[in-house]
Amino acid sequence: MSRTTNDVLIKADEYQIYARQINLSNIQLEGQKRLKKAKVLCVGAGGLGSITLLYLAAAGIGLIGIIDNDIVELSNLQRQIIYTSADIGQYKAESASRHLCALHRHVKINTHVDKLTSDNAYSIIKQYEIIIDCTDNFQTRVLLSHKCKEMHKIHIYAAIASFKGQASVFNYMGGPSYHEIYSKTIHPSHRSCNTDGVLGILPGIMGVIQATETLKIITGIGNVLNGCIIQYDALNMSMQKIKIYECLSQNKHQRNNFTIDYSIPISKTCKYINLHNICKSNIATYLIDLRDPIEYKAAHLKYAVNIPLSLIRKDRVLQLLYLQSKKKKIILYCNSSIKSDIASDILNNAHIPHINLKVAHNK
Repeated sequence: MSRTTNDVLIKADEYQIYARQINLSNIQLEGQKRLKKAKVLCVGAGGLGSITLLYLAAAGIGLIGIIDNDIVELSNLQRQIIYTSADIGQYKAESASRHLCALHRHVKINTHVDKLTSDNAYSIIKQYEIIIDCTDNFQTRVLLSHKCKEMHKIHIYAAIASFKGQASVFNYMGGPSYHEIYSKTIHPSHRSCNTDGVLGILPGIMGVIQATETLKIITGIGNVLNGCIIQYDALNMSMQKIKIYECLSQNKHQRNNFTIDYSIPISKTCKYINLHNICKSNIATYLIDLRDPIEYKAAHLKYAVNIPLSLIRKDRVLQLLYLQSKKKKIILYCNSSIKSDIASDILNNAHIPHINLKVAHNK
């Protein structure tokens, strides 16, 4: 990323717009020029993207790219606050561009009304310096990760589900990449754990984190979220930073098989253990797959029973699990750990001992 800003002109009205920002001792005029010179691509203009885009434009990013082929729907308005009811039925990329230009007339917006694919990824990504991952599916995220790695682009990641979110900066200053952390042996559909909905405020919080990391990288200030994951829990109003870089360095030869437990520590009745240790033990277990039936039927761990998260709260199910816990060790699992964390909280409240499983996927 070029740090030279001699050719960047800050206009008179921009001094007024960014006065409070320019007054910051570690940004000043030079930092504002860097922001104006920056080229940032936002992949996805949904919940995460809508808030990220608003703050990037408001901060004075010079060139913002938006790629999204979805249209605005009524159900989007609960969390995608860049849109209004007048935008329903229109392409998100075009609607978002119109609103951003209204917010800041100096910002330049490139709209790509398309889905990111292996065919167009290179031609689109090469135009930008920083790539913000606001996607909502595993396939696109892995494609994006590979392209960012190949093209030496910074990948700013966030994901949300229910009441929890996580964020990180990948492929930065020799740090890890997304696809190096998540196992390649898992089918993309098995990564979906967001079917229970999402709190409308959550993508806003995580999107603000993505925008913040973007501004820090461009201006060269602060400590970038590199080599670690931020996990946010809205229900408990807690945030945890989990280091991953040291683990990756120690397991370089096994990077493709490396998985990370992003879970916030829960009660004493629960612990995290490896699937390998479970298989070696002779203890009687009751393994519960918390995913949806479609995902369960596609593939699941041997001997696992399917109890979707939506049913865990039922009194009859809790009674069954209480009885099972008397003679077997109850083990919860979900490939991304989000549903298993929620289910674990429910079982904790019902005083049902259990294990929240960290599944290590191997080739």
